[in-house]
Amino acid sequence: MEQETKSIIDRIWTNFWEGGVTNPLTVIEQITYLLFIKGLDDIDIAHEKSDHMLGIKTKRIFDEKHQECRWSIFKNYPAEKMYKIVGEDVFPFIKSLSNNKNSGYAKYMEDAIFIIPTPIMLQRVVTAIDKLKMKDRDTKMYPVFLEDEGQTVHLHRSFSAVPLRLLLSGATACAYRRSCRRYAAL
Repeated sequence: MEQETKSIIDRIWTNFWEGGVTNPLTVIEQITYLLFIKGLDDIDIAHEKSDHMLGIKTKRIFDEKHQECRWSIFKNYPAEKMYKIVGEDVFPFIKSLSNNKNSGYAKYMEDAIFIIPTPIMLQRVVTAIDKLKMKDRDTKMYPVFLEDEGQTVHLHRSFSAVPLRLLLSGATACAYRRSCRRYAAL
């Protein structure tokens, strides 16, 4: 992995620690939510480009009412506005994405909480995540998030990326949640 990427990941960890979020599993969970939100917007952007080239209009993840929930929109807001949008709009939006309230996704997301304590901390973390090259996020960056912080040494490398990989691969949220609980027990 490039030194620049490792430096960005170190900065993200530092932002959480300096902001008072010191539980490594909590940090990973918040990073996972933010990566998920960014990934949803990346998907919508790709669909928009394809639709424009093909001259069609497909269904979007972010409807007209939820445009401010898009990473590409809120990442440019001042810290206070970004914090308000993410806490009051983005998290409720991602929690409601599943039409089936009994789905694994809905069951997992019902417990999703936004716990980044300050607007400036959120802005710093979003800015840093935005600089990461996202094509390798599940295979290269996630283990580094776990390995770079001394307090997370107890997590075994071969298992470290499983929760994020499950989330990114579209696996059921039940599998994702079971995986996260397994790490919490380590």
